[in-house]
Amino acid sequence: MKNLALKYGLAGSAIMCTLTGIPLMIWDSPAENKYGEVLGYAAMILALTAIYFGIRRQKMEAGGELSFKEGFLFGTMVNFVAALVFAVFSYALYAWLMPDFMQEYLDHSILKITND
Repeated sequence: MKNLALKYGLAGSAIMCTLTGIPLMIWDSPAENKYGEVLGYAAMILALTAIYFGIRRQKMEAGGELSFKEGFLFGTMVNFVAALVFAVFSYALYAWLMPDFMQEYLDHSILKITND
């Protein structure tokens, strides 16, 4: 159960990290990314599918029966692994790779508000 939760948790975090990292490589300035919010929500929805497929796999390995408690516990473990990996990724991204992101985004938002 733990290996399966780790596998699907890493899959979910890989989806989140990839869909967060690709726009940063494509656009020069993260503040100019118009589609970042859409990609962020899409990444969350796709990453949540890892929980569904993980529970489905766990149910198949358990002989077709899985109690609510076991499914809930398994889904929580998958979510915990994915959240932990994504938190480390986010910290590394904003602390070391893009330390000026918040100021740049704030300046872009103020400029956008004053121009509208």
